[in-house]
Amino acid sequence: MPRLRLFSRALPVALALALVAPAAALAAPPPTAVVTMGDSYMSGEAGRWLGNSADIAGDRDGSDRACVFTFGLCTSYDESAVYVDGTAADGCHRSDVSEVLSAQLPVGRSVNIACSGAVSSDLLRSSSGGTMAHGEAPQADQLLPVAKSTRIRMIVVSVGGNDLGFAPIVTACFEAYLAHMAPCSQTQAAALSDANLAAATAKIENAIDEIRATMRSAGYADADYRLVLQTYPVVIPHAADARYTELDPRRTVEGCPFYDVDMDWAQNVAAPRIGDAVKAAAAARGTQVLELLHAFAGHEVCAKTASAVSLLSPPSPTGSEWGRAVSPSAIAEGETQELFHPNAYGQRAFGDCLAALYAAHRGNYACTGAAGRAPGEMVLGPLG
Repeated sequence: MPRLRLFSRALPVALALALVAPAAALAAPPPTAVVTMGDSYMSGEAGRWLGNSADIAGDRDGSDRACVFTFGLCTSYDESAVYVDGTAADGCHRSDVSEVLSAQLPVGRSVNIACSGAVSSDLLRSSSGGTMAHGEAPQADQLLPVAKSTRIRMIVVSVGGNDLGFAPIVTACFEAYLAHMAPCSQTQAAALSDANLAAATAKIENAIDEIRATMRSAGYADADYRLVLQTYPVVIPHAADARYTELDPRRTVEGCPFYDVDMDWAQNVAAPRIGDAVKAAAAARGTQVLELLHAFAGHEVCAKTASAVSLLSPPSPTGSEWGRAVSPSAIAEGETQELFHPNAYGQRAFGDCLAALYAAHRGNYACTGAAGRAPGEMVLGPLG
């Protein structure tokens, strides 16, 4: 009988605990999150690569992260090991080292819904005319369930480059050099006219409005999270900082087939003007800016202070290039959509910038690199 009495006294306690535990679990707050949206510079395009090697065999001097090794030898390639969640197949190419996944962030979830090739209309809600990239739903529609299931602290967006024809401009530049035609700084200047920049700015503003509307529909006030627009880095150096002179055939072999005047145009005019459209939209809509124009300084493709990967010069976060080369070997090794994009080192540098931005007070910032600096040694400062 004593045992029965003890059992009867314990039973109400056990029942009480059983009832309280589920209630406590239901009351747990949702995880916090940072979300990235937009185009290939955010999705992680070219994250497969650690620098650039002219060796198209095997593991490409250790630069190919997609290598599948058998008995210590690279016997095949698996892009899905790098471009995750089915995006190797659909072409969105969200890499495992994309900016938000590389960043050391104090949040419960890091979510990347950016897609290679995206334009501003791909960020809209389908109800507002949002378009699909690579068969995926408009990004605002993808954002909504994330907003409802988490507490989003920051959204970072990279968009505008494709609206201004970034890929055709780059193509025109290297085709001009290879075919000995007029420099692209002459033939492509109209693509970055004031009228085209204004049109792109309006499209980016519309995308911002749609992101805000999506978040409001999920119960957020605008002040509940930080919305940041990110600009683009320059992937090639000034002509004076290039490893090879204009007529040196190694410019073609090692992935910088551009005239001197076009290299300087990319640094001084093209990339800054594309960034101007992004920053104008941010100013018009009251969002923050993360300027990445000089993030690859000293690590550009063909920069004197960086080197191509070889047996004698293995991949190095401090010494290798941070962008994907535009070379015959790069085309033979991977996919053309990877060309002229941040590689794994570049993506990790972006991630370092994002972590620093998250820790900083609200405001506009520039994040810069330097020769000899590793991806984890980026410097964030106020945007002047």
